[in-house]
Amino acid sequence: MRDGNPSRLSSNPLRACWTKASLLLALAFTSPHVQATETTTLSLLKKAASALDAGRCEEAERLCLEARSKLPAESPLGPVVDFNLGLARLKCGKTSDAEQLWTDAGRTPDLALQAISAYNLAGIYLQKAQAAIARKETASALDLLNRALDRYRHALRAAPDDRDAQI
Repeated sequence: MRDGNPSRLSSNPLRACWTKASLLLALAFTSPHVQATETTTLSLLKKAASALDAGRCEEAERLCLEARSKLPAESPLGPVVDFNLGLARLKCGKTSDAEQLWTDAGRTPDLALQAISAYNLAGIYLQKAQAAIARKETASALDLLNRALDRYRHALRAAPDDRDAQI
């Protein structure tokens, strides 16, 4: 969990993304757009967050998929579900799936969700760049570092006060 210590967060770019799920769930619960049919979805997301916190990524993934199946096609919670499913998939080791889900979730008009998705994508790109550097694939590493920088900048534009993206 996030402990507010920026030096610890910066040592692992993906560490902060786990704790941001709680923030995202809080945003979803306070949204004026939440309809009665979406209450079940929010309950499932809450259970998924608890499962993820307990290290049960497969259960969290299943609950997110169930939550997604309960939503109407154009629900404003769709991107929230995708974001949380991305957290579960990353925790289960499915980085490419998480990357795609966060790309999709970031297309929302919700600036907070754009920021958190961009931040987490930047972490994935940074991790991939570090692996490319270890393999001495300079061109690939440079491309990934530029992608990470672009996503961090997007996170800051969407949420200028986000301390994690500033670090």
